[in-house]
Amino acid sequence: MAATPREMLDAVKRFGEKETNVLLQLLQDFITKDELTSQRLIDIEQEIELLKNGVEPPILYPPVIAFPSAKGAGKNTTGGRGGIVVKVTNLNDAGAGSLREALLMTVPRTIIFDVSGHINLTANIELIAENGNFTIAGQTAPEGGITITANYLQLGGGYNRPSQPCDNVIIRYVRFRNGGYTGAPDVGAHNGIISRGTQGLVIDHCSFSFCDDQALTAGGFYGNFQNVTVQHCIFSENATGAIAGRGDQPFTDGNVTYINNLWTDQTHRTPNFGGDLQYDLINNVYSNWKSRLSVINGSPNINFIGNYLREGSFTDNNNNPRNQIQSGNPVIYSADNYDSVLYPTPSAEQTLLFQLWGNNVNDGVPNASRFTSSMFPILGSETPLTSLQARELVLSDVGANKYLNADGTFGVYQDSFDIHKIENFRNNINENPSNKSWAIPTVPNNTRDSSYDTNGDGIPDTWFDANVTSGDSATDLHESGYSNFEWFLNQVDVGTEI
Repeated sequence: MAATPREMLDAVKRFGEKETNVLLQLLQDFITKDELTSQRLIDIEQEIELLKNGVEPPILYPPVIAFPSAKGAGKNTTGGRGGIVVKVTNLNDAGAGSLREALLMTVPRTIIFDVSGHINLTANIELIAENGNFTIAGQTAPEGGITITANYLQLGGGYNRPSQPCDNVIIRYVRFRNGGYTGAPDVGAHNGIISRGTQGLVIDHCSFSFCDDQALTAGGFYGNFQNVTVQHCIFSENATGAIAGRGDQPFTDGNVTYINNLWTDQTHRTPNFGGDLQYDLINNVYSNWKSRLSVINGSPNINFIGNYLREGSFTDNNNNPRNQIQSGNPVIYSADNYDSVLYPTPSAEQTLLFQLWGNNVNDGVPNASRFTSSMFPILGSETPLTSLQARELVLSDVGANKYLNADGTFGVYQDSFDIHKIENFRNNINENPSNKSWAIPTVPNNTRDSSYDTNGDGIPDTWFDANVTSGDSATDLHESGYSNFEWFLNQVDVGTEI
C-alpha cells in the first residue's frame, strides 16, 4: 500500500535538508499521480517547512471524496471535515442541544444525533455564508431516524438574513416531511430544502414528501448553485418535486448530478433545471408522474442515461410529454433508458424523451441540433448501470433507511410511508400524486445511553475500542484516508463503495 502524504511528512522528522528535498519531490510525484490540486502541493510544502523548524503541523487529511459511496458532481464536497463534532441531544425546535442551534454555528462541524424522532420547526432555519462547511449525519440517530416537519431548511439568506450563499454542505439520512398545507399555492414555508446558492452540496439517502411547494428548490440567487449531487433519495407526494437550478439568476447554475433516486407518485419537476453548464440525470427511477417529468431552460449539456420510466394510472395520457425544453439551446445525450410506452426496449439516441414546451409526444421531437450521439464526460466519472440494474439498485437502497449501532454495524429502518411507496412500486400500484390528505408517520423516539460515547468524540466506545489504533484519537487518520470519526460514519457505506 502506497504511503500517504501524512506518512511521508512524518518521515521528514528523521531526515536532513537534502533528504527533505528528495521527499518533497516524491510528494510532488504522488500529487501528480493522484491529480491533486496545486494548492495541495503548497499545503504540503508549508507543512514540511514547519517540520524542518521543529513545529508540529496540523493533521494533513489526504484527498478523499465526501464519503465512499458519493457520486457525481458533488462527490468532492468536504462538509464539516476537520471541524468539531456537535451532538443534537433533543428534538426541540431551538435552544441548547437542538438541531437549529447546531446548524446556526459558524465553525466547520459534523452534526450527529443522540435522539430519534420528529423535529417540528416553528420557523425555517436560514443559513448564510458564515454557517457553511457542515455535515448532517442523520445515520447517527438511533433507530427511527430524524424527520424534519412543519418548516424547511434554507441554504442561503435573503429571507430574514443577509443575501448570501451557504456553501460546502453534506446531508445524509434525513426525512423532510413538511406537512404544511393551507390550500394556497407556492407557499415558501412549505418546502423541504431551499438553496439560494450552494457551491458543493451532497444530499444522500433522504426522503422528501408532503412538501406543498417543492421538495427541493435551488438556484444561483446569491451565489453559485454548482457541484451538486442528489443521490438515493425518495420523492413522493410533494406538490412538485425539485428545481435544480433555474438559469435566470445572477449566479451560475449547473454541474449537477441526480443519480439513483426514486420519483414515484410525484406530479412533475423531477427535477426542472437550467443554466449553461452540465446536468447528469443517470439511473433514476420514475413512475406514475402526472403532466410531465421536467422543464429545461438555458443551454446546458445534458446526460439522460439509464433511467427507468414507467407510466401510471395517474399519468395524463400516452402522449404525455417527458422532458420539455422551455427556452435556450440545450444539447442532449439520451440513451439506454427504459420507457414503458416509448422505449420498452432501451436503445441509443432516444429523442422522444424530449419535447419543446407546449408539445406532447405526437408533436414530434426538437430539432436534431439539440441532440448528440456522444455522451458528455460524466461528472464524477461514474459508469452508468443499465436501466433494469438501476431499478433494482434503487428499490433496494433508497431514502433515509439506515442507522448506526455502537459496534459500527448498521440497522435498517424505514418509516411506514417509504415502505408503502417502495412496495407499491414493486406491485405496480399507483396513488394520486396530488394527494393532500397527508399523515406524517410516527417513528420511535429513542435516546442514546450515556455510556454510548463517554468522551463525546462522536465515536461510540464499543467501536472505538475495537477499531481505533491504540494511542490514536477520533481525529487521527484511518488507513482509508478519512479520520477515525469519519470512518465510523462511513460504516453505512460498507459494501456500496464505487
